[in-house]
Amino acid sequence: MNMTNNLHNLEDFAYKHLAQQISEGRLKPKVIYSQTQMAKELGISRTPFRNALTRLEENRYIDVLPSRGFRLHEMTKEDITNTFMARCAVEGFCSLSIHRDRETEKGKKTILLLQDNLKDMANAVFHRHPYSEILELDAQFHDIIVSFCENQELLDLYNRYHHRLEYIAEKTFLQENRPAVALQEHQRIYDAIYKSSPHSVEKVYSAVYDHITNTRDIALSYLEEEEGGQVVADE
Repeated sequence: MNMTNNLHNLEDFAYKHLAQQISEGRLKPKVIYSQTQMAKELGISRTPFRNALTRLEENRYIDVLPSRGFRLHEMTKEDITNTFMARCAVEGFCSLSIHRDRETEKGKKTILLLQDNLKDMANAVFHRHPYSEILELDAQFHDIIVSFCENQELLDLYNRYHHRLEYIAEKTFLQENRPAVALQEHQRIYDAIYKSSPHSVEKVYSAVYDHITNTRDIALSYLEEEEGGQVVADE
């Protein structure tokens, strides 16, 4: 039992270490990394390291190349579409939950957090702060919404797609004026959550759906451009 627990702990350590390196951009796209070398650098055996890689591949962090190693997973149209569906399910439900509980103490605190976030993002967009800062505020807005439900199943699903969300946000913010438009879309979500009006439920979900759909469509267009460029480069 102790040996099994130890292997599991080492696997978790390797998984979290590599996931963090990927999120921080320490591992580079298109580079093939050696499983043996990286396991050695971490000071663990190949078995827990290989198990960690299997989990990372399942979550689309990496692609394992048999007998060669692994490399970062390159986002596909399917990845982006699946992420969009998951986001709509999670964020739509959580936004509706905040709207329903907006008069409770917990709901009021969450609404204040969203207000502060909108103010900070508006200031960052207006003063043309670095994209990295605006992206962080953009992610924070969604994190506040998802955290409201305190539902571990939803949090796990959201976190599973977190690295994809970062990729998509980075791509969409390359479009001219996208940060300002994203801010407007966040404001619409906030207004729908905060205000009571006829068809409130539909308005909340519609605001979330429209924002995520716009983000998805921009990301897909950039992916198509990258794929087109890759074909030319290969030729």
